[in-house]
Amino acid sequence: MTQLSMLPQLGIYAIDANCVIGLDNRHSVLPGHTPRPDFTDSERAAIWRGLESLASEARIKLIPAVAEEIGRKDPQGVAQLRQYKGTRVRVNNRVRLNYQRLIERYPDWGVRGDEEHEQGDPWLVAYAMDRGYYIVTNEKPRAAQRGRRRSRTKIPDVCAIQSIPCMTFKDLAHLQGWIS
Repeated sequence: MTQLSMLPQLGIYAIDANCVIGLDNRHSVLPGHTPRPDFTDSERAAIWRGLESLASEARIKLIPAVAEEIGRKDPQGVAQLRQYKGTRVRVNNRVRLNYQRLIERYPDWGVRGDEEHEQGDPWLVAYAMDRGYYIVTNEKPRAAQRGRRRSRTKIPDVCAIQSIPCMTFKDLAHLQGWIS
């Protein structure tokens, strides 16, 4: 992850699905354990206000494949951000070429036969490569993963290779002053 002190507060951020979906849902790591929220209710409210403020300034971008992924799991969350026209992006040939190169280099990012939907990760990175977006994701680098998850390509690792600034959602919230 890029150090926060190196990131300008006035960047444009491409948000991964796990950030929006995880914001309002409470996740449990182990079955049978009580879910623990990542943020308090007041922090979540402040974060949504902050996200909407960035969206109104066209500084949050919803990559179509990522927005589709969010919409399947959190339709209200994606609708809340999509209402701002500045969050929408269009694909161009450079983005398509970046996407194709990423799929070739990281085959596990391609659509597999057992999946109904295209993964958003390569599109997120392809847009960032073309447009200079900062990527915001809650994924951890491969070295921090265990088991099967460690074998899959991770956004932070690709960002490091491609020199794309990448941060966690919590880092963005701190950087923007939404939470302390």
